[in-house]
Amino acid sequence: MKPFVVLIFFLCVLFSGCASAPKEKIGPISGKVYDCKKPSDAAEYEKECKTDKKNKCVAKLPGLSGPNKRLIDEGRIAIGMTKEEVRCSYGEPVQANRSETRGGTFEQWIYGSTETGAVYLYFENGVLLSSHDG
Repeated sequence: MKPFVVLIFFLCVLFSGCASAPKEKIGPISGKVYDCKKPSDAAEYEKECKTDKKNKCVAKLPGLSGPNKRLIDEGRIAIGMTKEEVRCSYGEPVQANRSETRGGTFEQWIYGSTETGAVYLYFENGVLLSSHDG
């Protein structure tokens, strides 16, 4: 099983930022030079980029409450969060379905796949109303 995990890691690195450019990259937060040929450096660089992206997303949310900021930092969500807060925490959904009614706008966001265990989020007028695993 371990070779499979290693293969998945290298495929992720290959199709992500560090491997898709020059062999060295500079961390957007630390300014550290990462050697992308080293798996440990590549993984650290990707983690720093993910943190930087999350920080930039949060900076666009004026009035973000302390509890919701903490949830976003931890990559979690809670009922009552806005679509923007969920997007900062989880990223872009794989699929989004939207319907308009007299009562408002309803959306279903899907993360993951049915093979790996999808997560379904439901929004009413831009606020997270419910979620469930598929």
